[in-house]
Amino acid sequence: MKIKYFFICLNMLFLLASISQMLPISLYTNDLKALYKSGYFKELEKECLIVTDAFISIKSMSSNPAYAWIFLKEIEKRDLKVYVCDAESRIIKAPGIVSEPYGNRRFFSSSDDAVESFTRLGKFYARVACVKKGGCSPCHPGVRDGRLIGVLYFERSYDAHIYYSLERALIFGILSVFLSITLFFLFRWIPARRIKEMFDKH
Repeated sequence: MKIKYFFICLNMLFLLASISQMLPISLYTNDLKALYKSGYFKELEKECLIVTDAFISIKSMSSNPAYAWIFLKEIEKRDLKVYVCDAESRIIKAPGIVSEPYGNRRFFSSSDDAVESFTRLGKFYARVACVKKGGCSPCHPGVRDGRLIGVLYFERSYDAHIYYSLERALIFGILSVFLSITLFFLFRWIPARRIKEMFDKH
């Protein structure tokens, strides 16, 4: 019977953990995000890519590249802070004005992936790498096509209630039902009876 009680206790622990993830609690948010990225965060990443494309288009096509930074100032009113940096992650406050390196760059990898993100202390951070294309030649004449020419870093607060929404409740709800059914059969399971039947057959 000891093995039965062991499996019951183990199942109950998993069931409690699964039910807890359906509640609006923020424990282990970053750990869970590494295993399962909510569609909400994918939409935030998509927003960063749209802003990056708009910034590059304004910078490339306008008569004055500074208009692209003015566009980012307007974006900041929507609670989205954007830092334009060079390939070494030094902040470019305006065309030709280079400042100190971006402070949170150490939390990102050094890869040239299109977009990378993480959450920390209630904030969403994203990094979008910009590689040289044909339209970038006027501003970056000495860089070959396909090479990294800059990085855009994004910071914004995010709504934890959206993160713990129906999407998560559905996933952990199904898991909780499965664990509950398993627990029901474990309570009905009598290992000694099965062993007795095996000996009776022989």
